Amino acid sequence: MAKKFTEEQTAVFRKCIRSGLSIEDIKNPDYNVAQLQELYLAKKAGLDISLYSDPAISAETMREIRRTAAEGVNVGKLVKAVVQTGAYNDSQTKEIMDAARRGLNLKNMLNPELNALQMRQIKFGERNGIDTGVYADSAFSAEQMQKLRFELVVQKIIERLKEFFSQAWNKFVNWVREELPAEQVQGNSYAEDSAEQFISDKIYKEVCIYFESE
Repeated sequence: MAKKFTEEQTAVFRKCIRSGLSIEDIKNPDYNVAQLQELYLAKKAGLDISLYSDPAISAETMREIRRTAAEGVNVGKLVKAVVQTGAYNDSQTKEIMDAARRGLNLKNMLNPELNALQMRQIKFGERNGIDTGVYADSAFSAEQMQKLRFELVVQKIIERLKEFFSQAWNKFVNWVREELPAEQVQGNSYAEDSAEQFISDKIYKEVCIYFESE
């Protein structure tokens, strides 16, 4: 006996017709109501549903694809690599699609051996602008990845602070030289340069030690 449409499914078809949309490409009783609703929203937004109009794809994953496509991301290759292969579950797909919407590098995330929490740590690392390849390994737990990510972020901050304080001190030294009377500069140029260099080196070293100890 052929499977019949439910009233809930028919209600979605009615919304499509009301919006001037065809139902021929979604008129399949194997879709549940949530799936039909996602397909309806995608069609209403003018998105191509042909890549994922499949009852085997969950409504959750359909939603992630729709949201990603709506952001202007070319989801074609992503759907083929992540969804159609069946290698990733809904939670993994959600993290990958979220990273794609943010314009992040997906290279280190596209590994079905990584669980969703591990992928999230890689996603966060890409947002931090660090080299996620250091810890993008399924042998690390999500908690271990988080600790490694933290260390990499701290090191990045330290390097930036070193550069900032170095540039700031150099500007200060130049300002002092410009403000000194000409005769003092001429008479004590060597002593001033030596003192300034000593102070610069000392402060720079102490600042670096402080931030590296945190």
